[in-house]
Amino acid sequence: MAITLTIGGTDFKPQYKTGSAVIRERLNSAANEMRMTIIEISGAGHSTPTEGKEIIFKDGSRFLFGGYVTRVDPIETGEGQRFEYRIECTDYTYILINKSAQKSYTSSTLKTIVQDLLSVYVDSGYSFTSTNVETGPTITSIAFNHISLRKAFEKLAKVSGYEWYVDYEKDVHFFNKEANTAP
Repeated sequence: MAITLTIGGTDFKPQYKTGSAVIRERLNSAANEMRMTIIEISGAGHSTPTEGKEIIFKDGSRFLFGGYVTRVDPIETGEGQRFEYRIECTDYTYILINKSAQKSYTSSTLKTIVQDLLSVYVDSGYSFTSTNVETGPTITSIAFNHISLRKAFEKLAKVSGYEWYVDYEKDVHFFNKEANTAP
């Protein structure tokens, strides 16, 4: 399979320093992270990676990582020579960290609340989905007072007894951790 790497919709594969990607996968709602090195190719019309741009790293059709560039450190490899850029990225949880919720719900299912929070606070241009959000329990009452969507989802997880995460295709998952035990 062929590796593909785009940052902000631009092909960065020719600038990717092969083998430099280190992906830290975390359990459930903790954000996954990736670090890699991008090499500047002078005179080739290539771009410089920029913080806040979406990054998609795939092996064929399989996602290796998807998220946003959160840090770019330029490193000069020799005076007047070339630059390398060490970049750090956070998975799509990055969007949920940067959106704030202020809303209350009464007698609503977990799925109804999650879908409403996504539709109200996450712009449709981000293309988040909630296909893998289970209906879950009916929550008698819950309020979010200017907290990030990530914190809102953590609060929902605590109240419902469910776990959650966002996958590399921007789909939010909420599932009963008791029903999905590891083998």
